[in-house]
Amino acid sequence: MSNLINRRGRDERRALLRACRRHVESGGVVLIQRYDPRSGLDPAPPAEHRFGVTIAVSDLRREGQSCSYTVDYDAGEQGHWGFRAEEARILDDEELRRSSPRSAFASTGGSTPIAAGSPPSRQTDAISTEPTAKEITQ
Repeated sequence: MSNLINRRGRDERRALLRACRRHVESGGVVLIQRYDPRSGLDPAPPAEHRFGVTIAVSDLRREGQSCSYTVDYDAGEQGHWGFRAEEARILDDEELRRSSPRSAFASTGGSTPIAAGSPPSRQTDAISTEPTAKEITQ
């Protein structure tokens, strides 16, 4: 799952995790992608060029656990597009655990904060339906 877990409302996050639990067999694992807890702490980096696309982050704001930013993509003749993330909730490990009190939790590893030209970086975690979380390696 992509950054749906970064919704502002705690109830929305819990509803998402309950839906995941309903759709996963006992012993299954749900992978949760979230923004790295350090995302947005540094100013927006300059534009970066990757695979013929210019990626530019602008209007980056981090206030407490809330992060907003704009990402614009320019692929020349292939087109231009972008999106705006408003007040994404930045979750640390403990807050993610609290969002899913009945599920075991195992982190699959860390990530890095915003890289040049990229939106806030992501971290992937696993929530297991087993009573005891098993460590998952990437």
